[in-house]
Amino acid sequence: MSDNSLNYAGSNPGVLRNLIKLAVEHVSSVEVFSEDKYQAVLAELRLRSKRAATAIIDDYESLPYSDYLARWCRIQLLADIAEPASLVFLDRFLSRSMPIAPAISVRAQETIIGTTAIEAIARMCAAGHSEALRILERQRKNPSLFVRRAALRGSRRLAGATGGNTVPLHPLKTEAPRA
Repeated sequence: MSDNSLNYAGSNPGVLRNLIKLAVEHVSSVEVFSEDKYQAVLAELRLRSKRAATAIIDDYESLPYSDYLARWCRIQLLADIAEPASLVFLDRFLSRSMPIAPAISVRAQETIIGTTAIEAIARMCAAGHSEALRILERQRKNPSLFVRRAALRGSRRLAGATGGNTVPLHPLKTEAPRA
């Protein structure tokens, strides 16, 4: 994380940097109390959610492509913070061409990051952010089958949670009609 990426007006870059670092450590850990620690750090990041989301995005963009786990951790943080300011980044991330990767493991890693981004968008949609719904609907046409499925499932889960009344589901031409 570059020092400049955390210099936002009204923030303490050292505190924000340390919170993000701790969150990344805890979200990728399997220690007994990691989840409790992660939730505590998330609570602190949510108090500064807009600045935190911006810093996490800047951090993500500075990571090497090959650092899958670090990139996934940042997308998971954005999902768990659920800051609407991250929607533009998440949409841009999902709309990019997936890098050509001959290795199945690399494609699988990108798919996991993509479906985690969809989860972030679905959570913001559930919180009532209309732009998140538009992005979720648009991602139902994503070239990745798994991202499309995640977007569809997110849409349907939201429709079920709202009685089907507030989340319009527009069938795609590639979907079979229901009997």
